[in-house]
This record gives sequence, C-alpha cells and structure tokens, in this order.
Amino acid sequence: MYDRDGSLISEIVSNDENRVFVKYDNIPEPVKELFLRSEDRNFYDHKGIDFMGVVRALAANVKNHGISQGASTITQQLSRNLYLSHERSFSRKFTELLYSYELERKFSKDEILKAI
Repeated sequence: MYDRDGSLISEIVSNDENRVFVKYDNIPEPVKELFLRSEDRNFYDHKGIDFMGVVRALAANVKNHGISQGASTITQQLSRNLYLSHERSFSRKFTELLYSYELERKFSKDEILKAI
C-alpha cells in the first residue's frame, strides 16, 4: 500500500520470511479480545467444541447450498495444526473434535491461546 506521495506504507506478505512472531504475553489485551471475537467468541464458555457455532454454521451452509461458514473453535484449529491434516472429511473432523476435547481437559484456556 502506498500513500499519496508514492511512499510504501504497508505490504501484504504471504510467506514466513517477513513475519514477526510475538509472544502471547506481549500482545495487548484489546488485540487479544478482537482475536477472540473474530475467531471464537465463545472460547471461554465451551470445552473445545462450540455446539451452538456448529448449528449456526450448519444452518448457514444449508441456506447457501455449500460451505460458507466454519465452526472450528480455536482449540479445534490448534489440534488440527498440531496433529492432523487439513483434509476435509468426516473422519478427520471427528478426530479433531476428540483431540480438542482432550486438549481442553489437559490445558487451561490461556495455555491453549499461548500455543497457537
């Protein structure tokens, strides 16, 4: 992105080369809150699986005749990224749900957030 004088002010990167990793403890609280609101607004209220989110996404997907919304919680995303492929299948999704439940049993919510 360039300003009106043609100076580069921002760029979008799609590789790991230009990324800066920030420790969880160094992320400002408002940024954490925005992340949770956009990724998993019920994060602190579920045990790894947001059943209301699944119902909402299912209804939207039926209405739109295809996959238009997902319902993966942050814990599900973590279990998929740590242990599973990104293949779209019922068996992989079921395994993801089991792993997510186990992660929630073994780790606190803050530990899960720090791991992502």
